[in-house]
Amino acid sequence: MELTASQLQLLKDCEREMLKIFVDICNKHGIKYFVQGGTLLGTVRHSGFIPWDDDIDVSLHRDDYEKFLSVAEKELPEYYFLQTKDTDPEYPNNFAKIRDSRTTFVESSAINLKINHGAYIDIFPLDNYPKGAEAKIFEIKKKLLTWRINKAFYIPAMSLVSKTITIITMILFPSLKGAVEKREKLYKSVPDSDLVVNNSGAWLSKEIIPKEWVLNTVEMEFEGIKVNVSDKYDEWLTYVYGDYMSLPPENERVGHHYVDYFDMNKPYTEYINEVH
Repeated sequence: MELTASQLQLLKDCEREMLKIFVDICNKHGIKYFVQGGTLLGTVRHSGFIPWDDDIDVSLHRDDYEKFLSVAEKELPEYYFLQTKDTDPEYPNNFAKIRDSRTTFVESSAINLKINHGAYIDIFPLDNYPKGAEAKIFEIKKKLLTWRINKAFYIPAMSLVSKTITIITMILFPSLKGAVEKREKLYKSVPDSDLVVNNSGAWLSKEIIPKEWVLNTVEMEFEGIKVNVSDKYDEWLTYVYGDYMSLPPENERVGHHYVDYFDMNKPYTEYINEVH
């Protein structure tokens, strides 16, 4: 199901509070971060959420990302849950989420995952990206590992070719946890480069950007919160969206989260007990 307008607002309110806590932790510990993707677009174009959508994405250089993970567990309020492959064994992603354990937000694509399913914000590491032949080898390894890992998500229909590739990757990487660890090792393997990438982002090749775009920040406002934005935000947004200050056609103003269960007042642990 798609979220109603009132449900969407409840989710936005929850995500806003998580973002505020995230920003406070980063400011306290001198951790550099950037809002990115739709959150960056929303910040620049709307000073907040894109009206018809919810999503908060932030990114940090790998060193800052690891630093945030090391301090977040002690700094987060008890009702927030830092989710990574280390804290949640069946979690299949190579990036972190902050989830609100007081809520239930089961997305359709993740319905088969036996993990905490509270409302969340995404926290992505930025890693160095190779060039030339090394980039081609990197992408082949990444695609094979990602194909295997994505088997954990709910995909309603697969072609014969897709099924064949899935079987091959499951033979190559029989363990989901092992594949996740191999992929993260790959992401961390590139030495210093003038390119960086959010390897887990949705924009594929457009996630590869010049490092100079994420060296310095300026402060802007997102839903009343002062957040860090790349000082090259115009170049970044133009690269991803083109004429980013123009609204898309009305028929394209839709959210991208489809949920099987949504309750901002029910802890996910209660939901699990009820369905089982």
